Amino acid sequence: LAALELAVRFACPWIQLQEIDKRLFAKASEEAGFEWMPGARGLAHGVEVEIDETGCRAMDGPSEYDEAWLILGDSVAFGIGVPVEKTFAGLAQSAHPDVKLWNAAVIGMYAKGYPEAARRMFAVDPKIRRVTLVYCLNDIPYGTPWSSGGVEPVLSTLNRTFRTRSKLYRLIAGLAGHGVVQYFLGDYARYRNIEERAEQVFAPIAEAAAIAAHNGAAFEVILMPYEPQLRAQKPEYWSPQESVNAYLVARGITVRDARTWFGDDPAEAHRYYLFGDPLHFNASGHEVVYRRWLAK
Repeated sequence: LAALELAVRFACPWIQLQEIDKRLFAKASEEAGFEWMPGARGLAHGVEVEIDETGCRAMDGPSEYDEAWLILGDSVAFGIGVPVEKTFAGLAQSAHPDVKLWNAAVIGMYAKGYPEAARRMFAVDPKIRRVTLVYCLNDIPYGTPWSSGGVEPVLSTLNRTFRTRSKLYRLIAGLAGHGVVQYFLGDYARYRNIEERAEQVFAPIAEAAAIAAHNGAAFEVILMPYEPQLRAQKPEYWSPQESVNAYLVARGITVRDARTWFGDDPAEAHRYYLFGDPLHFNASGHEVVYRRWLAK
């Protein structure tokens, strides 16, 4: 097994261990999720990341500017597993050197964390004139998937251990594809009867929109797809995004559904995502997001 592990590490550098340096985080709450430690450095899925003093992902940008854009979101908007210059935010910054981009997305942040992130960043930079919130289905707090004890928590712990330490395990799991689908189905299930909890779940997004409007900034939400949604092309799989869209549009919030951004061939959906990952884009996926996000 050790020889196979070494062989995979040598032959498949694109397979990333799903480990995040805990020193990057300042604190976490059950409802809002995680926050970054300003000034921290560490590895996230094999990529060195730096958090600046404002709590945003550090990247090159202008020191003097008249306009700034703010990105809110979780690990997808942050660009986990992708060097900062190849993320959609980094590409946009390179293409717009006169605009300052702040990527305030945090790995593991939930929707309830977005209003406070918006308030904090408008206090940091009153020149923010555009706010883009990248919404993923896992922006609802998870809670505990199993009550206590039993085999499933043990299996979950083993899975977490192996995927952070073994590229051989990641290769086998990725090729099998079962975990990718199961992850999506787990998030999909949490949107059943979501209309009954819509105000509780989605109100923080509307609050973030109100904060942007109060500060004179445009606000938009991008609904990101999971790889199994693109691959399966089952109409019922899109009901979670449709529920979010209905709530926000009814409140006058601009929503962009990104399901059409990644071509028409379901068999090619995996080309835009990290290996064996249901929701995080690779560099190719980020390039698509960048082009479609700023398309006129």
